[in-house]
Amino acid sequence: MYCPGKEECRIMPENAGNPNILLVDNDRIVIEALADLFKRILPAVNIADSATSGVEALKLLTSNADQYALVLLDMSLEGMQGPEVCRRMRLMDCSTPILGMTSFSLNRYRVPLAAAGAQGLVGKGDETQLEQAVSRVLSGCFLPGFETPMAAYAKLKCDTQAES
Repeated sequence: MYCPGKEECRIMPENAGNPNILLVDNDRIVIEALADLFKRILPAVNIADSATSGVEALKLLTSNADQYALVLLDMSLEGMQGPEVCRRMRLMDCSTPILGMTSFSLNRYRVPLAAAGAQGLVGKGDETQLEQAVSRVLSGCFLPGFETPMAAYAKLKCDTQAES
């Protein structure tokens, strides 16, 4: 379900408990800064694990997928870029939402990330947008131009089988 307005989509549902996030960014300082930021703007959210590479993030998701309410994924990673990490994650997991983030232009990553199965893309530089995007995705919504984890998974599975 696409949730265009706050009125249709609760921000951080009360029954959400303390949702765990897997935070993926190639820069440890950014990971620490985002963890501190989340303590301030979304104190109910818990950064459960972090990874500095796509390979490390895939390993964490493989062994802990049921523990994460959200993967917050940087687009500019060493080795394997964010959209490819997202695609691999989505093919492994049909339910965990993935929210891309970048300090580059959103236009650079929006289309490839949507095709890779994410539920949204947000800039790292705007605290308010970051807070709103994380809250919306955690409450079961997705951002314009994206789709649900299950719909994205189904589309990727079909595309992957068609290529074989």
